[in-house]
Amino acid sequence: MDEASQGLELLARHYAVPHRPLGPEDLEAMASAASLLWTANMGGTREPCVVWPLKQLWTDTGHLDRVVELLTDYQDCAEGAEERFLVAHYLVDTYALMEADREAYEHHVRTLDVLGKDVQPWQLLWSLSDATMMASWERSGHIAEWLERTQKLYETIQPVDAGSKLSIAYYLRTLAAIRRKQGDAAGALGCAERLLELYRGDESPDALRLTGDALCELIGLYREVGDQAARREVVGRALEVPSRLDRLRLTVATRQGFDSPVLADWYWQAGGTVCHNLGCALMWSGEPESAVGLLERALHYRDDPLTRFFYAAVLAALGRRRESLEHLRRSIRDPRSSLVHRTRKRSRSQEAFSSVHDDPEFLAVVHGGARRYQEVGQAWKQTAPSSISKSGHSCHRGLWPLPARARGPVRSHPS
Repeated sequence: MDEASQGLELLARHYAVPHRPLGPEDLEAMASAASLLWTANMGGTREPCVVWPLKQLWTDTGHLDRVVELLTDYQDCAEGAEERFLVAHYLVDTYALMEADREAYEHHVRTLDVLGKDVQPWQLLWSLSDATMMASWERSGHIAEWLERTQKLYETIQPVDAGSKLSIAYYLRTLAAIRRKQGDAAGALGCAERLLELYRGDESPDALRLTGDALCELIGLYREVGDQAARREVVGRALEVPSRLDRLRLTVATRQGFDSPVLADWYWQAGGTVCHNLGCALMWSGEPESAVGLLERALHYRDDPLTRFFYAAVLAALGRRRESLEHLRRSIRDPRSSLVHRTRKRSRSQEAFSSVHDDPEFLAVVHGGARRYQEVGQAWKQTAPSSISKSGHSCHRGLWPLPARARGPVRSHPS
């Protein structure tokens, strides 16, 4: 078995395991997988099936410098306009995650103006509508340019297929957050309502996931404008979405067809995302009693460290200090999320954690998480060479995959 196959097999056994927490043996296997995939990549196997899993692994574990190195190398040989655009998109995304905002903005503009000529308008809007990347435009003082570019694209795109619908949906979701931040409640409400209308009658996993996102946005907006009757009605509608996803998943799972297992898994993933987002929306609206059950349900779908972090916050808000600290520890120990190197900042930013902000044991947990990240980072840096060799390129045409993160990540912070 070659390095690429060995690395992918290790990831399947020790990384893509949503229903259990990871242990030390998993972390060791993930480091080995990274080393094998990197070796395969540098030996000439520069294929999407190697690059994208390694990119996702390094992103989730916070090794963003390695992602920049990987994608910078891959963009030289990626075949096809769409694949090259996708590589550039995720390079921008990585700079944005690093909060290297000038680099993110400048690289994004070059990507849109140069590579963007060879892709469709909906793909440009999809790229611009990533909330993490939009934040770099905002922090670097270019939000007006972002608004102008996206508005022009939005006006040219008709929602005629899944890709164009997704790009419009992500745009409306991100624009709603911008308008809300600007104090334009009416504008934000309009965006959320247009998003609901876009997917009315559509029961695909993406449609229901994004319907849930729109309803979460409305929950916060109606609270801000003081319309409690409308807010209660929206909360009721939002609570129905996970149940609809479960019913559809069970229907698909019992249907004969080669795509049934994949589609059932998409419904399962969407259910976890909706429960996470709705739990966070209710937590941020000051309803931890309503949020706790939804976050527990989200953890049933996927043992996700980010969900567990917010679950710990809700438990703290409910006065369940001991349980909160235990779940915070479990979140920090899990290597699948780059949350670990931002724990101190994130915990301070969550009002739900306010009761334990100065708790010595709580502070010991978050400081320990920061130290652990530094130690793990040093260990991982030893798994691959730091310099890039340009020899041995073996390029194969990639696909426009709308990878997992693009399909709609769970929220890591309030809009």
